[in-house]
This record gives sequence, C-alpha cells and structure tokens, in this order.
Amino acid sequence: MKKIVPIIFILPYAVFVLNSGFVKGQELNIGVMVQPVSKLNKFIDSDYYIWGASVVKGEDGKYHMFYSRWKRELGFYAWVTHSEIAYAVSDNVDGPFEFVNVTLPPRGKEFWDGTTTHNPTILRKDSLYYLYYMGTTGLIEAKQPISMSNKDWWIYRNNQRIGVAVANNPSGPWKRLNKPIIDVSDNPTAYDALMTSNPAVNYTSDERIILIYKAVDKGKNYKSIDLSTDESYKLSTGKKVRFMVAFANNPLGPFKKHSEPIFELKGTENIHMVAEDPYVWHQYNKYYAIVRDVVGTYTGDAGALALMKSENGYDWKPTKHPLVLRSRFEWENGEKSTAQLERPQLLIENGIPRSLYGALSLTVDGVYRDHSCNVRIPLKQKYEELNFQQLLPEELDKSNIIQEEKYNVWGTNIIKGKDGKYHAIYSRWLKSRGHHAWVTHSEVAHAVSDNLTGPYVFKNVVLPARGNEYWDGEMTHNPHLIEYDGKYYLYYNGNKGSGYWATTPDDFMPETDNPEWWVNRNNQRVGVAITDNINGEWKRFDKPLIDISNGRQMTATPVVSLRPDGKFLMAYKYVTVDGSTWGGKVVHVTALSDSPLGPFVDTNIPFITVENKEDDTDVQSKFAIDDHVQWYQDGRYYCIGKDCYQSFSDYPKGSMLLWTSDSSGLNWKLAQAPLVFLSGKIPWTDGDVTTCTRTCDMPKIYMEHGKMKALIMATLPVDSEISFSTIVPLIY
Repeated sequence: MKKIVPIIFILPYAVFVLNSGFVKGQELNIGVMVQPVSKLNKFIDSDYYIWGASVVKGEDGKYHMFYSRWKRELGFYAWVTHSEIAYAVSDNVDGPFEFVNVTLPPRGKEFWDGTTTHNPTILRKDSLYYLYYMGTTGLIEAKQPISMSNKDWWIYRNNQRIGVAVANNPSGPWKRLNKPIIDVSDNPTAYDALMTSNPAVNYTSDERIILIYKAVDKGKNYKSIDLSTDESYKLSTGKKVRFMVAFANNPLGPFKKHSEPIFELKGTENIHMVAEDPYVWHQYNKYYAIVRDVVGTYTGDAGALALMKSENGYDWKPTKHPLVLRSRFEWENGEKSTAQLERPQLLIENGIPRSLYGALSLTVDGVYRDHSCNVRIPLKQKYEELNFQQLLPEELDKSNIIQEEKYNVWGTNIIKGKDGKYHAIYSRWLKSRGHHAWVTHSEVAHAVSDNLTGPYVFKNVVLPARGNEYWDGEMTHNPHLIEYDGKYYLYYNGNKGSGYWATTPDDFMPETDNPEWWVNRNNQRVGVAITDNINGEWKRFDKPLIDISNGRQMTATPVVSLRPDGKFLMAYKYVTVDGSTWGGKVVHVTALSDSPLGPFVDTNIPFITVENKEDDTDVQSKFAIDDHVQWYQDGRYYCIGKDCYQSFSDYPKGSMLLWTSDSSGLNWKLAQAPLVFLSGKIPWTDGDVTTCTRTCDMPKIYMEHGKMKALIMATLPVDSEISFSTIVPLIY
C-alpha cells in the first residue's frame, strides 16, 4: 500500500481559481466545472412527472426549489393542460429536497393561467421573491390522454403566456397577477404573435431586469383552430420557434420588448428552432446564457447544453468554450444518460455557479418519457477538496474547552436548537475513575451555551445508567446526534456488565488487565434514542439498533448521516471473534436504512480498509482506523478518522486524516490533502503546549446551513486520567 509522506508545500491560490473555470478576466468555461453526476442526485416522485428546477437560497439559509409537476397517469404531454408549480425545501444545497406544497395551483379557466402553470424561474430581490412562469388556459375540456396530434393540445399550447407571482417568503402566500407580463404582440407578423413562454429572468448590470422568452410566430398560412375537426390544428401550430428579450426597471414590469430574435447565427434563419430552454445571468460586464443546442449549431452535438455570451443582451454568440454538457452525459458510474438534460438552471452563490439543475426524461420498460425527474449536477468550486490545513488555526484557544469539574468529557456533538441556543451532547464519567472507566461508567450528558464556542453549562444526563436488565444498563458512550423532520436522533453505544463495578468505590479505576473490563467492552452494542425537544426526555428502546451477528464480538461508534437520495447512512465498527478476549480485527462497515430508526441493513461494502494487506494479524490491518465521523457537503462525502498505526500515512500514530467518497458514501479514498490534525501536541494561544496521549479523538463537525463552522475534538494529555473536548472554529 502506498503511504502519504508528510511533505509540506504551497500552491499558488490562482491555480485553484483558474481550475474553477470561473475567473474574472478569463473566458468563462462552465464545462470544466461539471463534476461527476450521481444517480442519487435525482429529485423524483413515483406518481408525478417532475420538470425543471429553479432554486434560491432564502433568508432562512435553506434552499427553496420551485418545479413543474403533473400526474404521471396523464402521460408526458399533459404538461400543457395539467402542470402545476410545486415547492420543495432542503437544509442543504445537495438535498434531499422535501415537497411542501403546490405554489401555483389551477384557479379557474376564466384566468389566463387558470389551468396550467409551468417552467418556473425564481428571483429574489431585497426582501421579496418573484416567481416567473408560463401559464395557460382553455375553455374546452381537453381529451385525455392528450398528445400533439390532438387539436386540444394546441389550443392550450397557443394560449401560453408569461406571468409573475410575488411573495414575502418562498413558502408563500403568493400573489398572482390577473394579466400576463409578456403577452403576444398585436402585430400578426411579429415573432411572438402566437404565443410566449419559458421565461429566463435575472438582473442587468444596473439592477434592471432582463427577461428572455420563447416565442412562436403565426406564419403566412395561420388559421385559428376549428373546434369541429381534429385536423384543423395543422394550420395553427405557427412557424418558427425563436427567443426574444425584454427589459424592465421593476420585477413586475412593464417590460419593453426587443423586436428581433436572439441566439441567431448566420445560416440558421430557416431552422425551425435553434435554441431552447435558456438560463440567463450577468457576470463581469457580460450576459451569459446556457441554452439547449437543439440541432448542434453551437457545439456540434444536437441536444447538448451550450454557453452563449452577449455584451448588451441583444447580440449573442457562443463563448470560446461553448460546451457545458453533452447530450448524453455520463453518470459517475460511467453509464451514459439515455436522454438529454433540458430546462437548465444554475444556482449561483457569491457570484459563483454552484449547481446546474435540469430536467431529464426517463425510459421505463422501454417506454420513452414514461417518467421524468430533475437532476442536480455539482459544479467545481475554488477547492476541489477540503484542506483542513487551510481551515484550522495554528494555535487553539483554551477558552473553547468543554470540561467539567468532576467528570471527564469525550466525544462532543454540538447542535443549534430551535431555542437558538447551542446544545452539546457528550460522554462523561467520573475523573476519579480514570480514563479507562469510559467502558464501565460513561453516561451521555447535555450542556448548553448561548455561543458556539461556549462557555457550556451542564444541564442534565441524557442517557443515564438504567440497570443491567437493559442492554445499555451500565454505560452509554460516543453519542452522535442528528436532527431530522423536527425530531432529534441520538445514536450511541451502550453496554451492561456483570454488576461487578457497582460494588467498587468511586475512586477505583477500571483497567484493561481486569477481566471485568472486557465483559463490558465486549457487551457493547449500537442503539438510538429519540426526542421532539432537545431539552426534553429521550425515548430509549429495549433492543439495540445494531446487535452482534455471526463472527462479531461487539458493535460500537455509530455515525449516521442523511444521503442526498433520502436514505440514512450509518458507519460503525465491530470486532471479529477469534476466540480471545480482545477479539480479532476491528472492522468499520456501512449500513443503510429508509428511516432514522432503522432497520439498518449492512451494505457488505467495507468502510475504510487497508489495501494490499494480506496479513490480518498485522497491527496496521487489525486496527487501521478509529474514531471516525463522516458528513456530506458540496456533492460528496468526507470522513475524518484516526490513522491508529500509520496504516495510511507516515504522520505520527493517531493522527487524524481525511477521506472522500462520492455521494453514495460507500466508495472511499484518501483525500488529496489528507492531514487534518497531527497527533502528539496541542499548541495554545497563551503559549502553552499540551503533550497528548490522545490528541484529536472522536472528532465531530459542527455545521450550519450546509457549511462547516467548527471541528470538535477530544483530548487526553500524557500521564493524565483527565480528558476534555475543544471546539476549534474553522477559518474561511
């Protein structure tokens, strides 16, 4: 196995920025920002077609998605008669997004958008949210299942117009207008004389509004649809499909139209449709637009996504690097998509595109467009991977230590509660019992602070000893806390012993040479507790969540996270049975569940292992990692774990390293910048240095709104039986 040798070097900041593909003064290249696309990045509903995602980050720090949906039983082409704009929300940019409500439902055929709302684009300005969309109506009841060979379909299609709704909050209520903001032109020869749809909206350089929209002209032989015959629609479909642009001083309009179509190149005048589905924005004194390259005019790949640019919003041409995404893009497993990505939209944060969203038709049992979903494609940011050497301070602050007068402190989780306070959930046991009493006397406790870095004040014992009739009757330890759907879930390892330790005094120190110590150690199992209120009582269960099975001596140290596909991923460890008291190899494994309460089913995929180690008796293989924590952000998983015996690097034994995985959390590799924290010593801001037996154990990550804010680590100094936790704010 190839080890990482601790060579320190500095790379120029500009190298990382240049690789992002988005640099001031450089030619924009979105294509190089596109990251591997996980199949877990689908937003899908088994009962509905889902089409197009427009996402905005709200004042609450959450991500709000607006999208089109219609019942799957009606067929794909019923979008024109039955689409409605729905709303979903997520705490993280990566999801999962949860459906909340229908934002713009049908409101009566007498309204211009009375039956259908479709293809939303959300824009936030000051404290208001503006939702642009296409709406339509029809006075006749369309025959179902509908198709483009049905006159009814064309009635609804030709009635499409563009509107806007406004709200103080993404969740609504939304105020709709009684008239479109982009109607058809009165001139029968205008490019938009027949219908208008598919708005793309954003700011101009001077904070006005640019709106690009789809338009269809009537053509020379146009006739209104004759309701008495199904064949009449053939003269009613219009001629060319083009895109137009309009500007306004106010998000609500009025909009002034430009009279000529955009995205036109020489030689494309007679093509029925050159571009489709634009997304527009302004950056570095230019307008940019991502469009679907319908016939391959811009990229040579029909159906690919292309990048266009303009100085004024009227005159457009392909950029130097026009290809954004091929018509058949690759999933991260190497498979090709079976359809093109449509309705592209970007999520831009701090001036940098972060995610590309699009709609994808799905083939089911050989039937094309039998279903559809939205797909999120992560875009490369400044740093390809995390580098904790750039995020951690050189010296730690003693005022950020969490400790108790009479108790050791270990494995601290911090979460911000609904009360706005910071809640620390951690293991503790009497200092007089010594460090090794974690396995015999630990209990999970709770402390509270008004600030992330403390000071924290002890509040209560969350999971106390409850008697040896329970599987976790003597000890609860190594908690891991998550919040999901308004509830808190506390994962931990617990055990029960023979009752021996209850007969010993509080100054009696358990040691590993005592056989009773191993009784407790080997009785460890993984459990979960649940509460609605972080300050309230916790419900525990009579059985472990992860018990032992054939060949397993004990289970412990659970860490659970919510994957972007909505499944719960647990990583935990067990010790193999080899006939000895200590046991055999320490193995870390993964398990999945549809519920935070389980059942969790092992994936049979090793979590993090030592490669090319044939001898399992070697200490590097038997106990490779420990004290792991994994989390998901920016389109990938990260894990911090302890390299116990230099199995993965030449850093000092016990140093903390970083691993990465794709969005499944199952395919792990050592990070490009693997070092998180060197074991051995902790330098403090007051000039002191603490020499440690355990330096950065049981790490936890505190996050807010999907961003890491702090690393929390447990420490045991040399020649000491007293441990503590330290909060290390990250530097950005």
